[in-house]
Amino acid sequence: ASIGSSVALALVAATSVAGAAPGGNSYVQKVGITILTGDRVTEANVALAPGVPVRITVTNYTREFHTFTVPGLGLSELILPARVHTPRETTFSFTPHQWGSFAWHCVICPTRMHGTPHTMGGTIYLITDPSALP
Repeated sequence: ASIGSSVALALVAATSVAGAAPGGNSYVQKVGITILTGDRVTEANVALAPGVPVRITVTNYTREFHTFTVPGLGLSELILPARVHTPRETTFSFTPHQWGSFAWHCVICPTRMHGTPHTMGGTIYLITDPSALP
C-alpha cells in the first residue's frame, strides 16, 4: 500500500497586481496555488512581468512536503504539509529579472517519498510588459 497521495495543483487565483504605495510604484504580483489530493496538475502555468515583485501563496491539502523549484531562476521553496485535515499555506516572494519561460517542479514528487513516483510542475512565463501594469 502506498503511503501518502499523489498531488494535483490548481491555480486558485489568477495573477493579480496589488496597488501602488503612496508616492511610489511598488506593485506586487500575487499568485495562489492549491495542492490537492489526486494525480492531476491543472492551471500550473502563470504569466508574470519581470522586474516586478511576485508573492506566491501555496495552499497544501496533502500531508506531504513539496517544493516549488525553478532552477532557471535560482528559486527553491519548501511547501509545508497540511496539519491533519487542515490545509497549510506557505507564502514566499521573489523578484524575477529575466525574460522567458522557466519550468518549475517539485523535487520530492519524482522520489518514492510519497509512495508512487510522479511529477508535479508547470511553467512561469516572464513575458508580461511591466509598463502594462496599473
